[in-house]
Amino acid sequence: MRDAHEQPLRWQPVATHLALLCVGAAYLALGIRRPLNVYDEGLILHGAERVLLGEIPYRDFWTVYAPGQYYLLAGLFRLFGTRVLVARVYDTLVRAALALVAYRLAGTLTSRAGALLVWLFEIAWLGFFEFYLYPAYPALLFCLATVLALQKATRSSQASRSLYWGIAGACIGATALFRHDFAAYQLAVTVLVAGVWYWRSTRDRRLTVVWQAFWRLAAGTALVAGPLYLVLISTAGIGTMWEQLIRFPATTFPEVRAMPFPQPTAAPPSPAFWEQTLAYLPYYLPVAIGGLGVLVAIRGAFRRRSLPLAWTACSTLALLSLLLFQQARVRSDLIHNFQMLTLTPVLLAGWVGESRPGAGVRHHWRQALVVLVLGLLLAHPWREGMQRWRSGFPWPGTPASRIAKAYPVPVDRQLEQVALRLESLTSPGEPIYVGVGTHDRIFVNEPLIYFLADRPAATRYHELHPGQATTRAVQQEIINDLEREGVRWMVISTRYDGVREPNASALSSGITDLDDHIGARFRLFAQIGPYTILSRRAQIP
Repeated sequence: MRDAHEQPLRWQPVATHLALLCVGAAYLALGIRRPLNVYDEGLILHGAERVLLGEIPYRDFWTVYAPGQYYLLAGLFRLFGTRVLVARVYDTLVRAALALVAYRLAGTLTSRAGALLVWLFEIAWLGFFEFYLYPAYPALLFCLATVLALQKATRSSQASRSLYWGIAGACIGATALFRHDFAAYQLAVTVLVAGVWYWRSTRDRRLTVVWQAFWRLAAGTALVAGPLYLVLISTAGIGTMWEQLIRFPATTFPEVRAMPFPQPTAAPPSPAFWEQTLAYLPYYLPVAIGGLGVLVAIRGAFRRRSLPLAWTACSTLALLSLLLFQQARVRSDLIHNFQMLTLTPVLLAGWVGESRPGAGVRHHWRQALVVLVLGLLLAHPWREGMQRWRSGFPWPGTPASRIAKAYPVPVDRQLEQVALRLESLTSPGEPIYVGVGTHDRIFVNEPLIYFLADRPAATRYHELHPGQATTRAVQQEIINDLEREGVRWMVISTRYDGVREPNASALSSGITDLDDHIGARFRLFAQIGPYTILSRRAQIP
C-alpha cells in the first residue's frame, strides 16, 4: 500500500511542471504575431542564416553577441525551414522554460504557493517584452539552473554533491554560449559563494575537498562551452574575438549607446508624475532589493552561527543581480534590466522562506511586503498590456505578410514592398547591401531586410553599429566588399536617421567615404517611403 500511494507523489511534480510549461507557452504564444523588430531581431535572424550557409561568426560577420543563439537557430532552420515562425516558437519555448526554472528554484526556497506567484510574475514580464530572440533569455535560464544546482549541491550528501558541482559547471558553460558576460559573472559569484559555504558549513575544510568541487565546476563549464569556442578561436582568431566580444562592448559601446537613468519629467503631484514613477519602479526597485540581498548575505555569512538553508541561492541571486545591472547601467531601459527583474522575485521568495509559518507575525509581514513589492513591479506591464489590447492586438485576423519567410507575422507594408522588390530584381544568392542615409552618423540599420529579401549581405557588416561602421577603416572595408562582390542593388533606409540619443551616436564622425562612394557609383531606382532602392549607374538605361 505504501508504494501505491508514493507513485502519484513521484509524478505530481512532473505533471505540475509540464502543465506550467504548456500554460506559459500558450500564454506567450498570444503575442507571437507581434511586428518584427528590424534591428535586434533582424540581427539574429540574418546571423543565423549566415551560419546556416557555412559562415563563421567573428571571421565572416561582425557581431558582439556570443555564438550560441546563431548556431542553435541555424540548426532549427535546417530542421524546420528558414522562417520567422520557427524562430519565434523557439523563443516562446525558451521564455516558458525560463519561467518554469524560476518556479522550480523558488520551490526549493519557499512554499508551492510562493513559487507559483514567482512563476506568474515571470510569465507576466516575459509576455510584456516585445523583444524576440534576445540571447539573455536562454542565458538567464541557465543562470537560474546554475543556482538551482548550487542549492542542490549544498543540501546533498558528499557523494551527490560532486554530481551537482558538475551540473552547475555545465549550466555555466551553456550560459557562456549565449552570453559570455553573464557566464563570467555567474562563475565568479558561484566560486565565491561556494567557498564561503565550505568555510562555514562543512566539517571537512581541507583545501583538497574545496579544489575538487571547483575542479568539477570548471570541468563542467569547459566541457559545454569549450568545444565551440575553441573552434571559433582557431578559425576567427583570438584577437578578432577579443575585439568583438570584449574590447568593443567594454569601451566603444558605452560611448555610443549609453542612456541617462530614467526619471519622471512631470512635476509632482500631477497624475503624470505618479504614472511615470510607477513605470520606473521596475528599473530601480530590483537594484535596491539586490543591494539589500547582498547585505543580508554578508550578515548571514559572518554574524550567524550557521548558514540558513536558502543562503547559497539567495546570496548568489543577490550578487549576480547587481553584476547583471552593468548592462542596464549603460543602456538604461527596462529590457536591459530584465535580468534583475527575473532574479528579484526568486530572491524575495528565499527571503520569505527563511521565516517559516511558525514565526508568526514576522512571517506574515514578510509575505505581505513581498506581495506588495511584486504588485508594484507588475503595475507597469499590466497597465501597458491593457493599452496594447485596447489599441489593437495582432490577432489571427490581422493580415499576414506576403513574404513566405515571415508568414504569419505581419510586416510593415513599405518594408514588405522593398523586400519583394529586391527579391524580384536580383537572382538567388546575389549579394545586396542595406545601408543608412548617412554613414558618418548611425543610430541603427535594418538587417531584417537581408532576411526578408532572402539575399546575402555583401559585407561582413550586416550590422552597422555606431563607433564601428562610422570609422574610416570599416567604411573602406565595406567599399572594397561592394566592389569585390560586384553589388548591383542596394537599399538605403532613412527611417531612423532622425533619431538622436544623448550619447556619441548622435555625433558625426566626419567620415563620409562610404556615402561618397555610393553617390558616385549608384543612382536612384525606386523610392518606397523611407526606403531608397539604388542601382549601379551602368545598369539603368
